Amino acid sequence: MSRVLVPLMETIFLSAVIIALYCVTQTHCTKVAVLPDNVNMEESNLETYIVYLKKPQILDSAKLRVLHAWYYSFLPLTTARAEKESRMVDMYRNVITNFTARLTVEEVKTTKRKAGVVFVTPENPLLLHTTWSYHFLGLSQSDVGLWKGSNFGSLSHLKGLVPKVLH
Repeated sequence: MSRVLVPLMETIFLSAVIIALYCVTQTHCTKVAVLPDNVNMEESNLETYIVYLKKPQILDSAKLRVLHAWYYSFLPLTTARAEKESRMVDMYRNVITNFTARLTVEEVKTTKRKAGVVFVTPENPLLLHTTWSYHFLGLSQSDVGLWKGSNFGSLSHLKGLVPKVLH
């Protein structure tokens, strides 16, 4: 590329990032919930919720840092940034735009009303029950019999592997 185009492209890219940050802060950060003074975070029950969001077009090409800042804008306003970061459990971006966070019931109600939120649902962890699962096969560390007798697959390269069981 020519020496003139590279600085021009960098300027355009930086301008786009600044515009994206401005749009995100104008549409979401101004709507951050402020908790009432009588809500004590120590006494409140924090539960893990999955917050599904409508992905704005401007974030399609945004950097991961911009996307994370956008996710954090949906969390309630807190006095300490460290507390806000500890409330965020995980963030997703490849298939669906959502995040998981530890929220109170009051915060969930406030979050549901924000623009861009599709829905909020409690996390419901599922146990894995496949033929690769020790418990599915009826094996556990305390069992007696062949599994324990084999020292749970004592060969170093086979340690912990369950042989396939044919029905």
